[in-house]
Amino acid sequence: MPLFPRPHSPERFAALEASNPQQAAHTQQIVKLAGSSDVCSVCGDDPASDYKLMAPNMPPKAVGTIKLCAGLPQTAIGGRRKLRSIIGNSKFRPPVPSGF
Repeated sequence: MPLFPRPHSPERFAALEASNPQQAAHTQQIVKLAGSSDVCSVCGDDPASDYKLMAPNMPPKAVGTIKLCAGLPQTAIGGRRKLRSIIGNSKFRPPVPSGF
């Protein structure tokens, strides 16, 4: 069963390090450079909202949460490529309630 910990929480980083160490390292660096955990997981922009990945056949223990800024999908092609490399062709549900 996929995991849905709060984005940028210690639980999410631990799960992500086990399933995708490169993404975990990238996101941890973004959060560190931004000096806040309330930033986009991909580019570090603030504000960012919590999203939950809704994909069929997600592998067990896959981490299905991320923080994304409003502009990321519409920004530079590099940003879109980076996002696509992280989520593939899966869909994200709009921002989840704060207590997911």
